[in-house]
Amino acid sequence: MQYFMGQKKLLFLKKKLDFWSDSVILVYMIKNKTTLKGFDDLTFGQHGGFADGKARQARLTFGQRDKDNQDQFTISVVQNLNDGNGLYGHINDNTFEVAMWFQDRNDMLPLSVSDDVLGWQTPDQITKLMHQAQLNDFAWVTLLHNLRDDFRKDLGLD
Repeated sequence: MQYFMGQKKLLFLKKKLDFWSDSVILVYMIKNKTTLKGFDDLTFGQHGGFADGKARQARLTFGQRDKDNQDQFTISVVQNLNDGNGLYGHINDNTFEVAMWFQDRNDMLPLSVSDDVLGWQTPDQITKLMHQAQLNDFAWVTLLHNLRDDFRKDLGLD
């Protein structure tokens, strides 16, 4: 749905998080045409923690804050190659393991309620994840942490 208010166009999106059954409604103000980063923007190279030809990795910092225009998300996407193992994704089935960070923090984002990484993700799933981060910004980060906190509380871990 799109609505116009004066010269600002509001885009209402309804997203469903893959790992949670609740829907999230987003409001995104479009000032300029913004191209969202996705899987096709990743550039893969040899994964430094594996022997040559066993794994590949791409890292990308993307998204901008309005106030200071600084990049805010970093994504790491890795994949086993040939007879490589140890990662949650393999070139033979076009799947990848994904981790993300917010701003310059050392802690990974809790991409699922029970783990910081997502395994066996397709290129389309990775693009959707990157779009959620860019469109929802800090609200998305807060939601991920709240979902993790609720999950841990339900299990009696916190």
